[in-house]
Amino acid sequence: MALLSILSILRKEKPNVLFLQSTKAGFLGSLAASILNLKPNAQNPKIIYRIGGWSFNDPRSPLANKILLWMEKISARWKDVIIVNSELDRQIAISQKIIPENKIVKIYNGIDPNSINFLPEEEAASKLSGSNPDSFEHIVIGTIANLYATKGIEYLIESANILTKTRNLKPVTFVVIGEGRERPKLEALVKKYNLENNFLLVGRISNARQYLKVFDIFVLPSVKEGFPWALLEAMSAEIPIIATDVGAISEIIGSKKEGILIPPKDAKTLADAMKYLVENPDQGRRLAKNAKEKLKKFNIEKMLSESEAILLPAHRE
Repeated sequence: MALLSILSILRKEKPNVLFLQSTKAGFLGSLAASILNLKPNAQNPKIIYRIGGWSFNDPRSPLANKILLWMEKISARWKDVIIVNSELDRQIAISQKIIPENKIVKIYNGIDPNSINFLPEEEAASKLSGSNPDSFEHIVIGTIANLYATKGIEYLIESANILTKTRNLKPVTFVVIGEGRERPKLEALVKKYNLENNFLLVGRISNARQYLKVFDIFVLPSVKEGFPWALLEAMSAEIPIIATDVGAISEIIGSKKEGILIPPKDAKTLADAMKYLVENPDQGRRLAKNAKEKLKKFNIEKMLSESEAILLPAHRE
């Protein structure tokens, strides 16, 4: 049904460019365009496919990921350009022989830090605290993430359990802004470790990034990532960052330069990193300052100009 719907739209609109995202949309969209191209004298659109991280690397069954990989390989022959947002994903495309190297373009995500209207810390704390107003008088460690398995929130909860049992450490509150199908599992973990007063799953909030200044430390515990916008936003807020070394994260921040990188699925190492920043706020401020400076490399103007260079001249004579 989706294929027929896309075919109908392409016949009606006759676009010069078909811009696709995600494995399923990429497969169906490029297949639809290739079907139209079978007609004599057909004016096929230029097919541009942008990924935010290869889906066949997600934590799912090996068979499912193998199917997704072959969907990418089969549909690549119908695509004119594949845009990736990291060197890692470019190298994966080459090593997996998804598409010829000359058809792969790397464009880093970009952000305008001046466009983010961060709420003052006290106002953000007041709006997030709910029934736990005293919690935000503690050190606040937080993240913005969908409650999906790829985001590794379960490891943040496990590390919180370790950290809250550490002697002579300042009180810490953990906050996760986001929603998703993992919520029941994560709530059960919070209850298992008796963290109901220390670990807040506040749910989905509109314009979540404006609350970042309430965090003393930002943690991204992902198991799999592409090029996370949340990391750029945390860099804009100039708060210390701890992130797992997955996806393009090491291309964004260098460990002990602009943040602290740790292995994924390692609650003990994550707890140690958080403890270090709680006990060494001067080091955290140094890392945050370096990250804000590094952010100049990932600016919105550069992203837009590189994207326009591919999109705008795409009209075929």
